[in-house]
Amino acid sequence: NYDFNLQHVYRSLSYLSKEMDNIQKELFDNSNKVIDRNYKIIYYDCTNYFFYTEENDFQRYAISKQHQPLPLVQMGLFMDADGYPFAMNINPGNTSETKTMIPSEKEFLDKYNMNGKNIIVCTDAAMCTDEIKNFNIKDGRGFIITQSIKKISQDLQDFALDKSGWRILGNIKDIYNLEEIENDPKKREEYYNTIFYKEVECETKSVNQTLIVTFSFKYQDYQHKLKSHQLERAKKLVLEINKKNKNVKKKKDVQKIKITKNQNDPKRFIKEVQTTDTGEVACNIEYLIDNEIYENEEKFNGLYGITTNLINDTKTIIKVMKNKWEIEESFRIMKDEFDSGTVYLSREDRIKGHFITCYLSLFIYRYLEHQLNDKYTVHEIVSTLQQ
Repeated sequence: NYDFNLQHVYRSLSYLSKEMDNIQKELFDNSNKVIDRNYKIIYYDCTNYFFYTEENDFQRYAISKQHQPLPLVQMGLFMDADGYPFAMNINPGNTSETKTMIPSEKEFLDKYNMNGKNIIVCTDAAMCTDEIKNFNIKDGRGFIITQSIKKISQDLQDFALDKSGWRILGNIKDIYNLEEIENDPKKREEYYNTIFYKEVECETKSVNQTLIVTFSFKYQDYQHKLKSHQLERAKKLVLEINKKNKNVKKKKDVQKIKITKNQNDPKRFIKEVQTTDTGEVACNIEYLIDNEIYENEEKFNGLYGITTNLINDTKTIIKVMKNKWEIEESFRIMKDEFDSGTVYLSREDRIKGHFITCYLSLFIYRYLEHQLNDKYTVHEIVSTLQQ
């Protein structure tokens, strides 16, 4: 029975914080003696955590992943191809995600003696910048980065939306037309789970790259269903607010809908119409559904974009992207199973000390998961450990 209280645990975090970089380095070196670390592919992603305290120099107001403006701390996590944490960084919540990746990458390439190793870095569309791409074509490195089809040039959008010229992995002979398959119920059912792809070489200001576009009927249906639900929620909100505003006499009593462009928010399908310039009377403000936005988004259902400098290796690229979900799962494990976000800390050193314990816990969990032949869920493993 150890004789210590919660405040003693908090104080210990300050000491862990001082050794955060060394702990990550020692874990990497020692784990290589026990397991065969597969670091040919490195995944990177960011998330943020809300701490139950006031805003300060480190916990800054920013938009959380749940789209709420809260005082946040941001975590950037590198993960290897087997799901083991590889390196991490902790930053104030309002830090731009694109500025966090290269400094951490430079640090672990140097500390882990990985300069000149042919690693492939895989990350999401938030990191789709020329600077990150340019850094990851040096010394034999490669990049695979998600690309939003809606944000590419018009000629590349036309290429992606063209129903002709699609291929299937492993079949270099046949070329498919998606419109023909779509119009034939039997064929659509046959190819429902198939991933089609097409590719084109293109350039940014400083990088030669390939754009790979994939398409799936299953993913198309999933996105259509999701957006249909969001549209229905938007319609209900419009009816509710318009009804409330109909009989309002004073301008200050008018209820407004905060229009957003966020891709996960139903309010992006709403537009505000004012029938007079003054807007003094409540009934002059009305909300409508913007069907043009909805119809434009529907065009892109089923499509997924990837940019890479790995020319002529589509099979590897798509395989790498399939495993990308594991880094998102790692964040979920830390938040849900380790309860890493329910913390009452405000000092930067103790916050960093807290996250190094989460990092170590995630590593131990992944090790157990693989030693148990991936037969058990995270909840089963964590519950058993707690018992």
